[in-house]
Amino acid sequence: MTAAANLFSNDCVYEDTLYPNVFIGRDNLKQHLLNVASAVPPTFEFIIDNISPSNGKPSVIGVQWHVESNGAALPFTRVK
Repeated sequence: MTAAANLFSNDCVYEDTLYPNVFIGRDNLKQHLLNVASAVPPTFEFIIDNISPSNGKPSVIGVQWHVESNGAALPFTRVK
């Protein structure tokens, strides 16, 4: 999760629609990712479905993803 967090800028703004608060800054995002990783089984994988830039700004993107466990998609994590 540290490696994943390091892909973000120090002043990133990360919104996960499953959580009520926005995570501001790389350190807060890293802590969020570590908390998520500690709460899910090691068989969980986050699968990226779509990446799209916002308004042509390369520093702003949207990512749609779902979670799989042992190769099977978890139904509550996939947008239909």
